Amino acid sequence: MDIIALARELGHAIQKDERYIKMLAASAATEKSPELSEKMSRFTELRNELNREIVKDEKERDQDQVNRLDEELRALYEAITTAPEMLAYNQAKAELESALNFISQIISGSANGQDPDEIEQEVSCTGSCASCGGCH
Repeated sequence: MDIIALARELGHAIQKDERYIKMLAASAATEKSPELSEKMSRFTELRNELNREIVKDEKERDQDQVNRLDEELRALYEAITTAPEMLAYNQAKAELESALNFISQIISGSANGQDPDEIEQEVSCTGSCASCGGCH
């Protein structure tokens, strides 16, 4: 079997993996939440409104409006990112990304002559807590 066919098999296996299925379910839950959808729509509206205000000439710009929109945008962002559905999605996504990164390490290491059975998962901090499964 050639390596492209094996890659396709791997793709099918990934789509059957519990981490992938969990991430899809969590994504669907975020889309089905009316509260979260409303917050995300409002976030987009506010961001656009803020951008329109920011690009105005300094003389035309209402700095109080910019500050108000910025505060409201930050509060809404916090509400979105701490919503239970979004927390579950981010956790599921991080778990899947961790597995995909390990797969990539195995492939890259193998292409560089390492024994695929000897390649261990490298765990390192990316600096982004969103992609983290927790400190070890």
